[in-house]
Amino acid sequence: MTTERKREFAVMVSIGMQKTKLGFILILEMILMGLVGIVSGITGSLPVIALLVNHPIRFTGEFAEIFEQYGFDPIMPAVFQGSYFTGQSLVVLLIFALAIIYPALTVIKINETKALRA
Repeated sequence: MTTERKREFAVMVSIGMQKTKLGFILILEMILMGLVGIVSGITGSLPVIALLVNHPIRFTGEFAEIFEQYGFDPIMPAVFQGSYFTGQSLVVLLIFALAIIYPALTVIKINETKALRA
């Protein structure tokens, strides 16, 4: 994303925007993208989880025999727990926080002249 927008960033810096402010805007943009992704992921997964809680996956045939050989019921139940959502959301936010570092440093270290000529 940073490579594609390098010229845009160079123009903004060359017309007077401070690099630190541009980096801060980029960080906010990426945080918002991450939050939208988390919210849409939770929203999209809720109906699937509700369906699987009410109708667990039942294995038949050879798969059922394999499960029974190991002493398991040939059913794959689903459980709805809010802690799963918060835990996974925090992991995704941590990954986004790590992914934000590189683009922010790239914007702060941008060479306007080189970027505008490229």
